[in-house]
Amino acid sequence: MVGLGMLMIVIGLVGFILRLSGKLYNSPLFHKACIIMGPSGLIAILAGWMVTEVGRQPYTVYNLLRTADSVSPIAAPGLWGSLTALVIVYFLVFTPGILYILGQMKNDPAEQH
Repeated sequence: MVGLGMLMIVIGLVGFILRLSGKLYNSPLFHKACIIMGPSGLIAILAGWMVTEVGRQPYTVYNLLRTADSVSPIAAPGLWGSLTALVIVYFLVFTPGILYILGQMKNDPAEQH
């Protein structure tokens, strides 16, 4: 997760430098790198979640913390309410974002110069 985050920062800085030098739209290697890095945000989120969950479990397994003690004290209605709110917020945020990105993909970057 941290490595992917650093790569995202590097891609952003390289893009900024290319933009300042006027070579952003004429750099096929950078464009390929951006395409390869496209799913890196999702992969980083999943990797972070995996590290969190796997890192928590050994304490339960090796009798340092019982499974019953490591469970959250939230009741089922609270859990469903929280999950429903999370899904609604994600749809409200990601739907316009995806529509915006798809709209941008229709535009030719060369026409914007």
